[in-house]
Amino acid sequence: MKVLFLNTHSLMNPGDASIVLAQIQIFQKLFKHPRISLTSRTPDIDKKYYHSLNIKVLPPLLPSPSVCHGFWKKADYILSHMFTIKDKIDLIREIRTSDLVVSSGGGYFYSNRRTIPGPTFLQNFIHTKLTCAFRKPLIFLPQSFGPFYNPIALNLMRNTLNCDNIIKIFAREQISFDILSGLLNSKTNQRKLDICPDMAFEFEPMERKINSVPFLELPRPIMSVTLRQWNFPDAKTGAQRKQKKRDYMENLCLVCKNFHKTNKGSILVFPQVKGPGAFEADQLISLEFWERIKDFIPKNYRSYWNPGIDNGPSQIISLLSQTDILVATRFHSAIFAFKAGTPALVLTYQPKSKGIMEWMDLADFCFSINDFEPENITNRIQMILRNHSAIQKKIKRKTSDMKIMIISKLEKTLTGLNKGIK
Repeated sequence: MKVLFLNTHSLMNPGDASIVLAQIQIFQKLFKHPRISLTSRTPDIDKKYYHSLNIKVLPPLLPSPSVCHGFWKKADYILSHMFTIKDKIDLIREIRTSDLVVSSGGGYFYSNRRTIPGPTFLQNFIHTKLTCAFRKPLIFLPQSFGPFYNPIALNLMRNTLNCDNIIKIFAREQISFDILSGLLNSKTNQRKLDICPDMAFEFEPMERKINSVPFLELPRPIMSVTLRQWNFPDAKTGAQRKQKKRDYMENLCLVCKNFHKTNKGSILVFPQVKGPGAFEADQLISLEFWERIKDFIPKNYRSYWNPGIDNGPSQIISLLSQTDILVATRFHSAIFAFKAGTPALVLTYQPKSKGIMEWMDLADFCFSINDFEPENITNRIQMILRNHSAIQKKIKRKTSDMKIMIISKLEKTLTGLNKGIK
C-alpha cells in the first residue's frame, strides 16, 4: 500500500513530529510493508531523520514564507522555491500514484488573518484540493479546524470538505467537530465526520538518552515551563496586543515566583519548538523569560534546557518524567507530560487546547492565555502537589483511554479501507 501524508509540519516542532511518527507507527502496524511518503515545510532538515525510517520526504507545492525571518529572506525563499518544477512534479506524481492520501493530524486549517487566508493555509488547502481533483481516497486524521477570521478561508474549507473522494474526517476536539458539522452540506458527508483524540497520545517514545541533564540536581519540586510567541489575534489594536504580551510574560513570572516562594521549588525552562520561522520558534521568548526569572529565582533553583531536534519528541517525554509539574503554553508539551505521568496546567491560545482538556476531564487545569490570574494558577499548582499521586493516576488512566480510542477508531476506518486496496 502506498500512502502519502500531506500537510505535515516540521521536525523542528516536536509536537507535530510526534503526530507524524504516531501515524507512521499505526500504518506500519495495520498494513504489510506500507510505502510511506510525506511533505514537510523543512524537507532538507527532515530528510535525514525520516529516511532512516525508510520514509520519503517531499517539499510542499507552495513555499511557506514563514520559515524565514525578514522581508528580503522571505522574498528570496519564495522566489527560489516557487519555480522548483521537478519537486512540484514529484509531489503531484506522488498524489496521483498513492493508494491513500492522508491529511496529517494537527492544527493546520485555520486563518488568523481578517482579510485573506495566509500562505500556510493556502498551502494546505491546495494539497487537499489537488487530491480531490485526482479523486484519490483522502482521510483527515485527527486535527483542529478554525478559527477562521475571514470568510474566504471558511468557504475554501467548506468547498474542500464536501468532495466525494473523502473517506473520513476526524476532528480532534468538540469545538472543531461543531465547526465541521456546519460546513458539511449533506447527510452523506455528515456521516464521514467523527471525533478522535490527538495522534500524539498514540506516539510510542523511542529510547533516547539525554546527553545533558543539569536539572536532575535541582531541589524538588521541579516545575517545567514552556512558552510560545503569540500575536493575540483577538486584540483589536497593536497597543492591545503589546499589552497582552506583557501581561502574559509578567503573570507567568509571578507564577514561578510564587512556586519557588511557597515550595522552595525549582524552575526548568525549555523551548519546545525551534521553528520553522521566528513566529513559530520558542527560543527568543523562552530566553527572555529565563532572563527575567533570574531576578528572583536563585541560581541553584533554576535551569534552562535547549533540546535538539535529532532525537525527536522522545527526549522531551523523558525529561518531563523527571519533573513534578508543567505549566504549558505549547499544548503538545502537556500531552508529553501526560504520557510521562506528569500533571500539567495549560495556557490556551486556541480552542483546540481547551477542547482536548475538557475531553480528558481536566478542564480545571486549563486557563486562557488572554486573562489568566497568577493566583488562580498558583492555587491549582498547590492542589496538584498536595494530591500528586492521585492526579498522576487519573492522568495515566485518561491518557490510556485516549490511546485506546485512537486505535479503535483508526483501525475500524483503515482496516475497512484496506480490503479494497492491495
